Amino acid sequence: MLPTWRATPALEDLRDIDAKTFDASERPATEGADHARRRGLRAEPRVASIPEESAAKAIVDVAEEIDASLVVMDSRGRQGLRALLAGSTSTHVMHISGRPTLVIPSKTLAEARRLAQH
Repeated sequence: MLPTWRATPALEDLRDIDAKTFDASERPATEGADHARRRGLRAEPRVASIPEESAAKAIVDVAEEIDASLVVMDSRGRQGLRALLAGSTSTHVMHISGRPTLVIPSKTLAEARRLAQH
């Protein structure tokens, strides 16, 4: 008898992945909004589902929906071939949105840049 395997995850596995992804996205969104509010800004954390569209388009759509005066995003600092092929979500948002966009380096990227300067 040949071993059997699934070529694609079961629907339950996909739902579990979606839930974990949502939870992982919700935490930094909430932290970012909390950070902005502590500095006197009005901020609302949002996590958007992106069913068959790009993350950048989903971000721009939500910004338009809530009439955001500023879109704040983090940057992971992709470099090399990966950045060339995929581009960055923050760069794409800046190109397709008519709203001001502030890109903040992730803690990992900021630390790497700090170390590189010394």
